[in-house]
This record gives sequence, structure tokens and C-alpha cells, in this order.
Amino acid sequence: MPVGNTQVPDAAQEALSLLNGIARVELGNFRPPKILGFSNTNPQTGKLQTFIAFGGKCEARSRSHATVTVGLSEGTIATNQAPTYVETVSKLVDDNKPFNRAVTLFGKEKQHDWISLSKVFDAIKEGFGEKALIEQGFVTQSEIDDFKYNADPHRHGFTKCKPRKPNRKEPVRQKKPMTLAEGEAWVWGILRAWVKKLNI
Repeated sequence: MPVGNTQVPDAAQEALSLLNGIARVELGNFRPPKILGFSNTNPQTGKLQTFIAFGGKCEARSRSHATVTVGLSEGTIATNQAPTYVETVSKLVDDNKPFNRAVTLFGKEKQHDWISLSKVFDAIKEGFGEKALIEQGFVTQSEIDDFKYNADPHRHGFTKCKPRKPNRKEPVRQKKPMTLAEGEAWVWGILRAWVKKLNI
């Protein structure tokens, strides 16, 4: 990446965020990589020079995908041509801009907090509509209320307070506490459901 051009690193980070988001949607517990260095051409020598910053710990995980080929009795060959989950999601992010944005935001942070999860959920609502999410069975209104109850204090910088007593007679549903891990799993579940919906 050219040192003086900040647009190139930004574009690379955006692309990496999308790839991380796709992996997270598939795996759930995926630990995203990050950009640790850049390369540019030395104007004096014309040679490529690379600058890298890294820590001393290295971990690796692998996953494989097999293609099954079967010889049929009449002599023909049958192969499973179904796309992988990653291939499916990759095509969906190319074809659907709101879904692309939600997945990119889901992969942007190395570790999610309530603010980043709220941004992902906002992107989902912008692309789908909160009412449509409920009508199509992705989530319930109670789940949305619980998520907002737990996320909003972090997002808007205020603390939870005791709700005012309503003037109406019908009972008010008490909001449920939600851990950050539960919030992330809930948002992840919506993205998975969205993949299924778009892929029908």
C-alpha cells in the first residue's frame, strides 16, 4: 500500500471487514485477522519495501471442504455442485447492498461491544425494516426491546433507571438483562436468518 495514500489502507480495511464478517456469520466464534503492515515502492531504488508490525504469538486454525464425486452405474460422473456457505454469503453481499453493510460492520471490530452490535442492528433495520423483521419471524418485539434496553445505555451514555409508572392499567413487560455474548449471538442469529431468507 502506498504510504502517502490513506484511501488505500482504508479500502483494504473495508474489504477485510467484509471478509471477517462473512467468516463470522458462518462460524460465529471466528477470530478476525487484522492488517499489520503495508508495502510500497521505494522511489530511489524502484524496489518493493514492506513494513510490518506484529506480536510474538501465532495461532492457526484450518477448515476443509470436500467435493464428492460419484461414478453412476451408466458410466456418468455426478459431483455435488452446491456452493459452500461462504460462497453463498459472498454472492449475497455482492447482490444486496444493505446486507453487505450489515456483514461488513459485523466483521469490523476485533471484539464486539454494545455500540458495535447496535450499529450492526441499525444496518439490519435499514435494509429490512424493524416491522418486517418481526412479521417474518426473525425476531420478536420483546427481543428487540431487551436488546435496546441493554445496548442503549452504552450507546447513548446514560445509565438504566427505574421506568416510570405508566398511566395505563395494563401491565408493562419487564425488560430482561442480556449479556454481551447473548447480544452478539442474537445479532448473529438475525444475520443467519437473513442469509436463509435471501437464499430461498
